[in-house]
Amino acid sequence: MTPVGGTYQQNWEKKLAEATELSAKATKDNNSVYYEVVTKPELLEQPNPKNYVKLVDCSAELNAPPELDNHLRHLVPPAVRQMQQELKSVLD
Repeated sequence: MTPVGGTYQQNWEKKLAEATELSAKATKDNNSVYYEVVTKPELLEQPNPKNYVKLVDCSAELNAPPELDNHLRHLVPPAVRQMQQELKSVLD
């Protein structure tokens, strides 16, 4: 892998220095302000790979026209409404 040089390398080093500085500040604040217990990564419980989320079909809610459309329907010109319908048919 070839290292990137020039402006990209300078930008990378600058961003790395900023991130390192922010990490040190966060650690210092945690130790002196918040007093939160830092758990070692080895002691954290591993996620269960068989723990799946039950997906709920929300297409009816997403495809239902908003209530506001009934109140503001007359503000949208018919040509624009037609373009919206054409776009919707293309995207579906």
